[in-house]
Amino acid sequence: MAPLTLAPTARWRVAVTQRRLAGSATSSARDALDAEWSDWFCANASWAQFLPLPNFAAADQALHWLAGWGVNALLLTGGEDVGSSDVRDALELSLIQRARERRWPVLGVCRGMQMLHREAGGELIAIEDHVGQPHRLRSPWPDQTVNSWHRWGIRELAEGWQATALAVDGSVEAMRHRDLPWLGLMWHPERPQGAADLTRSWLAQIFTFSNSRGP
Repeated sequence: MAPLTLAPTARWRVAVTQRRLAGSATSSARDALDAEWSDWFCANASWAQFLPLPNFAAADQALHWLAGWGVNALLLTGGEDVGSSDVRDALELSLIQRARERRWPVLGVCRGMQMLHREAGGELIAIEDHVGQPHRLRSPWPDQTVNSWHRWGIRELAEGWQATALAVDGSVEAMRHRDLPWLGLMWHPERPQGAADLTRSWLAQIFTFSNSRGP
């Protein structure tokens, strides 16, 4: 798998969100990141530094640290339904708003794509046969099979977004913002059947053509 090729002067610092694991009688709440993301970055995004971002109790604290770390791009990862963690939801909404102000490149994966859609005022709907069941795309790549781990989907996109791939059932599998360098994928590029060629091409576009204003 060939890595992305970007301008040699590009240096991106990507904040990566994490899922929140609830505490119990024997352990405190914890943040967790799918272990496959580190391998994905090494194999596909050697042009970027990545920073797993804790789920700060106060979103303002996160924004303060982002500036200190020099973050200029954002990855909203999957795991958990939108609405299952108030702390994570609040943090990611603040991150999306900061990314909008700074015109950072943003990749939203599964739940991350859903958060981008909800932030824009879009609606999520319950969807069947998408949890642990790889499926083909309907258009514009009918021979492409992608992994699938979501039980909430999108039929009608919020203002500002356009569909770039659909599932056979008509639900949106990938979307691109009309003005910002933002990309949403309902499949997981870090996992097997992650549509590597499509993902590499689209990521090269949003990072190469971004006019990010920095931290």
